[in-house]
Parts: sequence; structure tokens; C-alpha cells
Amino acid sequence: MLQMKSRAHNVVARVRVGAVASVLAAFLIASAGAFAGCAANGGASKGQAAQEAVTAITSTLDTDAATAEGLFELIAFYPQDYGVAPDVFAAWYFDGADCQPAATDVQGDAATVTVTFNAKRMADVLPIMEHARDAAIETGANAMQDGYANAQFEAAAANAQVVTEQRQVSVALSKGSDGAWTINDKATLAAALLDGYDPRQIDAN
Repeated sequence: MLQMKSRAHNVVARVRVGAVASVLAAFLIASAGAFAGCAANGGASKGQAAQEAVTAITSTLDTDAATAEGLFELIAFYPQDYGVAPDVFAAWYFDGADCQPAATDVQGDAATVTVTFNAKRMADVLPIMEHARDAAIETGANAMQDGYANAQFEAAAANAQVVTEQRQVSVALSKGSDGAWTINDKATLAAALLDGYDPRQIDAN
């Protein structure tokens, strides 16, 4: 009788140990999955934050005159020299640019965001601006007035045949002590968005 009780006790003990082991295994698996999920989400959030630092600039160039003009100034491109207001030029030039992040690589406090976009060929655009300026002056426009060639530019641009090509640029960023991502060289981005046009290089030559 005592032997039967001992065997029963051993069976119960093995069942309890097995149950505890199963619970522990399930806990470890769940914990590992949660940790992996957190790591993945953390990497994704870093990449997303870097992307947003770029798209904050590129996604509104056709409507955000201040941002567009700021980029133009970085490469010494002034639509005003052609009698065209920067916001008027930006609204036309960046219409349909469709800037989209294509890839993001984050390495610690450094990141690279690759952006694809459509760029109007500046070799076609500059003659339009020159024509608008000359036409405005011929009609007696005041060359000291801001945007004196706006109307001529919009009319000429609407009827012009301008080649648009898809481009790609890699934007390097750094993360500051506050955790915010900043673009290392906005001038390079500005030139790329304008079909590689950089008056600074022209002036240097």
C-alpha cells in the first residue's frame, strides 16, 4: 500500500514539474518574441524619423515657398533674376515632382535616405525664364518690382515642352544629442532636385 502511494506521489510530482517547465518555456518564447518585436519597431522608428526629416522638406516644395526659396538660396539660384517670384517658380517646377523615400539605412547616429523624384530638365527651363523676363521688359514691366515676369513665365511654361526625368539622390543625415535627425548638406539636395543645376559650380568655372 505504501509503495502504491509513493508511485502516485512520483507521478504527480512529474506532472507538476512538466507543467512548470511548459509554462516557463512559453514565457521565454513570448519574451523573446516581444524583445524581437521591440527591436524591429525601434529600427523602423529610427528609419522613419530619418525619412521624415527629409520628406518634411521634399513633400511640400510646390506649396511651401519659404522652404523652396531657402533651398534655392543655398545654391545661389534666384528666380528673381528672371523676374519670377520664387513661389511662382517652385509651384510650377515642383508640381509632379513626387518625391518619395526609396530606401533608408541607419547606422548609429548616421543615416542615408535615398529619395526618388521627377525633375524637369533645367536645360529646357532656363530658356523659358529668359524668354519670360525679356517679354516682360519689352512690354514695359518695372524690373524693380518683385515678380514682374510672373505672368509671362506662367504663360510660357504652360505651353512649353519640358522633358521630365526620374532622378534619385542619397541624402546623408546625422542625429543630434536631442535625437533629431538633420540633413548634412541641404545644398546637395537642392541641386539634385533642380536636375543637378548648381549655379555655384558655374560661377566657379
